[in-house]
Amino acid sequence: MINAYSVNQTVDAGGFVNWDNVKVVKGCTAVLVAPATINLNAKGVYQVECSGYGAAGVSIQLYQNGLPLPETLREGPTPAFTTLVQVANNNTQCCCTAPTTLQVGCDAESVFDSINITVTKIV
Repeated sequence: MINAYSVNQTVDAGGFVNWDNVKVVKGCTAVLVAPATINLNAKGVYQVECSGYGAAGVSIQLYQNGLPLPETLREGPTPAFTTLVQVANNNTQCCCTAPTTLQVGCDAESVFDSINITVTKIV
């Protein structure tokens, strides 16, 4: 499980939210590996919750392995989504495996007063 947040952040159109502060990390199934990327390392089902607060034109959308998940696109002053992500394989040290990556992107320039994400492995 991981819970991360950022405050007073501007994200360019087509850019990704940088998670500046990690509040909780439990285990190694979901880890922040870059300012904008969370890796899911174990197969199973994860619940992803994200919410932000900012100007009227802010938008968020979850990207899995670089591809947008259409059901997570939200716009407005308080965009939020909750979704499930399924991971088929474990990430191991074998060269033929890779983690599932998650990023929160913005389709328009977005200025967030605050934004947070929680990723929890549920199965």
